[in-house]
Amino acid sequence: MGARVFGTVGSESKRLVAMAAGADEVVVSRNYRVWPEISRLAGRAGVDVILDAVGGRGLRHGYERMNLGGRLVVYGFAEMMPRRGLRNWPLLAWRVMRMPRFSPFGMTGTNKSVAGFNLVYMWKKPELFAAGLDALAGMARQGTIRPVL
Repeated sequence: MGARVFGTVGSESKRLVAMAAGADEVVVSRNYRVWPEISRLAGRAGVDVILDAVGGRGLRHGYERMNLGGRLVVYGFAEMMPRRGLRNWPLLAWRVMRMPRFSPFGMTGTNKSVAGFNLVYMWKKPELFAAGLDALAGMARQGTIRPVL
């Protein structure tokens, strides 16, 4: 595709997995403070597309560093979920309140966009879900993608 891919992971052991999956550069951070390093690595080229599974404060930092015309796709909120099975409702409420709000006016002024994706809702469109799975299976058979099991 011609893209330079930056990956972010929470441990050194995951760095190797991300590199094997095709990331050109991998930033390791247990607290998701990755954007200064990604900005340094991207340099003047900047960042055009962000696929974010962490959510939370990283969304704002990523959006701010996106190029004009950039796309931010949110498909998870790992930072929001309780760790070690303990539910801390006040902390969750605090994290939700701190989540960035994106202005449609601001987005049209920079031609940036934010999209969300949740695989759970694909069950309501089984033909689309099946087509996506078939496409992924085909790419795996051709060796275009290498799923990690």
